[in-house]
Order: sequence, then C-alpha cells, then structure tokens
Amino acid sequence: VLGAVLRRESSGYVLGVRVYDAAQGSVLRQRELRVPAAQLSRLSERASTAAAELLGVPLDLAPLRDQDELTRLSPAAFQLFLEGVDLNNQPNDTGLDPAIEKYQKALEAEPHFALGYANLAIAYCRKFTHTQDRALLNVAQKNAELAVQYNANSAQGVFAVALAEMFSGDTEKAIDGIAKALQLDPGNPQFPYIRALALRQLGRYDEAESVYRDIIRVRPNFWPAYNDVGYLLSRQFQYQKAAEAFGEAAALAPKVALPVANQGTMYLLFHQEAAAEDAFRRSLQRAPNYVAYVNLGTILFQRKDYRQALDYYIKARDLRPKYHQLWRNLADCYSLLGDTARAQESYGMAAEVLSASLASNPRPADNWLYLAFYHAKLGRKAEAESDLQTAAQSGGASLQAQLVKAEA
Repeated sequence: VLGAVLRRESSGYVLGVRVYDAAQGSVLRQRELRVPAAQLSRLSERASTAAAELLGVPLDLAPLRDQDELTRLSPAAFQLFLEGVDLNNQPNDTGLDPAIEKYQKALEAEPHFALGYANLAIAYCRKFTHTQDRALLNVAQKNAELAVQYNANSAQGVFAVALAEMFSGDTEKAIDGIAKALQLDPGNPQFPYIRALALRQLGRYDEAESVYRDIIRVRPNFWPAYNDVGYLLSRQFQYQKAAEAFGEAAALAPKVALPVANQGTMYLLFHQEAAAEDAFRRSLQRAPNYVAYVNLGTILFQRKDYRQALDYYIKARDLRPKYHQLWRNLADCYSLLGDTARAQESYGMAAEVLSASLASNPRPADNWLYLAFYHAKLGRKAEAESDLQTAAQSGGASLQAQLVKAEA
C-alpha cells in the first residue's frame, strides 16, 4: 500500500512517501521530499516520481503538452500568464505591450516555462509586424528557441520558431515548422492561418486561398481568414467580392478596425468614394488604424487638398513609422506643396526603412522595385539600377509594383 504524510516546517514542506506491508502495517520503503513554500506547486510531480520509484512502476513518458505544463506553475505565475493571454487577445492589439510585460513577469517566476517563452515570442513577432523593428524579431527568435529547449513538444514553441523564421525571410523552413506544430495541435486555427501567409510570401496564392477556405469551413467564426480571403480576391481585381469578404470579417469582429478599413479600400477601388470615406471613418471609431488614415489622406490628395492629406499621412506615419509607403506619401505631398527639402528628406526615409526591411527579408521583388523608385527620386542612379536588377532575380512582381518600376 502506498501512503504519504505531509508536514509543515519553517522553511517549507516535507512529504514522506511510504510503501507499507498491507497485512503487518510495517514500512517497507520510504523517501522524504523537502520543498520551499514558494515551490509547492512542483511537489506533485516530485511525489509522483518518488512513488513510481518506490513501487517499481515505470513512469509515463508521454510528451508534455502545453496545457499540461500550466498545471505545474505556481499560482502567481499562472495568474500572470492568464492576464497576459487576456491582454494579448484584446482587439486591435491594444493590449500587446501590457501582455508582453505580464509574460515577462511570469517567466521571472518560472524561468523554465516553455509556453511562456512561446507566447512572449509570438507577441514580439506581432509587434514586429507593426514597427518593422529588427530588434523585436531578434528577441522573438531567442524566446522561441528557449521554448523548444525547455519543451520540444510544445506546439506553441514550435510555432513561435516558425513564425520568427517566416518574418526573417526563411519561408520554406517556416512552412515545415508550421506543419510540425499542426501535428502537435491539429485544432489550432492560427497555425494554418500563418501557413497561408507564408504561402502568400512565396507567391503561391491559390494554395493560400485553399487554406483560408479550409479554415473557414472548420472555423466559420475565425475572422482573420475572411479578411485575408478579401485580400486575395482584391489581387484578382474582384473588388466587390473582396468587399463582401471584408464585411463578413467586420461582422465577426465588431470591435476590430482593420476589416472595415479594408472594405473601405475596396469601395475606393470601384469608385464608391462616399461609401469608402464612411467605412474609413467607421473604422476609426473602432480604433486608430493606418489603413483608414492613409486612404483618407489619399482621398484628400486626389481632391488636391494636399495640406489636409498631409495631416492624415502624418497620423498614419506615427502609427507605422517603419512603413516606407507612408514616407513616400509624405514626400509626394511636400513636393506638391513646394517643400522640396522635406520631400527629399521623406524619400530618403522611405529608402532607409525599406532597406532595413530588405536586410531582414530580401525575398519580395515588389520591395526592390519600390527601393529603385526611391533611389531614382534621390538621384542615386547606380543604386536604382542595381535595385532593378535584384528585383528581376527575386521573382514576379505585382501590377502596382510594375507601375512603380516604370516610374523608376
């Protein structure tokens, strides 16, 4: 018979695990385990191991799942982690920075917490998409590596590694990593969603759309898939169908600004300017977002109200200072307002931030064509020529980028 006695000491707890002779009541084998009060949550795991050894029973060597790891956390670390998850799930990424702080505190309490490192890495990747700050991507990679070091079977950890690889330009390797994450957690819709994004990076748009459609069939309330189907439809010039897809995404996510702003962009493309402007303003009621600011700026630019357009472009730039297109928009406004110095400064910033992006991910042909245009505007002919040659070796370019090539 297996028995146990727990007693409190000044420094923590002592658990006596014993094997008794059932008939005589005598102790056959025993072991004492001492744990500090702060590590009481780890006692169950240690007791299981000791009991198995005393009984001569083999331990269960099943892989540790992410959810199983949560049961081993201290109450304080568990609470911090859950608070981080809640903040991370807030619409429009408004809770992203506080979530990162909560994850960091949870890891201070539990330094070997694989799922904590994975979630922190994913949060850093999301922040990278807003800022294009390479330092965030480097930190994400380090946290993702620790996640799989502490638990090689963590689905979120494997996914975090793949996500950082994708944003670093190693897209093929990222797709392999996402496939492994799906084997560990087949029901997670975020994994195939990012796989579709990786396929888009490789120009495999039909495959990406098929993945999005599969997600929608299985998870009909997963709004990001509708939003990205809208993007793919817009690439095929099916603006009406794209607007409908964005509308479905907006209905599923009533607090998220992006789908409404994207729908406004479609209205703009099939010349429904009043509907577009209304959609952009409704999206801003949900949250400040660069898509609405940029497009409202464009509407005013087309009306030749360059001063007001500049105001909207500045607001967009403040949200996305690492997005080269915003600096180009500012440059165009300054040029038409007769401020040549600021126009050249803005073209210079566009070239600078785009060069930094290409240093981390040199694959997109479109970006090399935009860089050629900026260098041409700055009078750097040799660099522009070199950019055009690199673009030609980097795969196909979108129709819009081909126009930029002609302008360069």
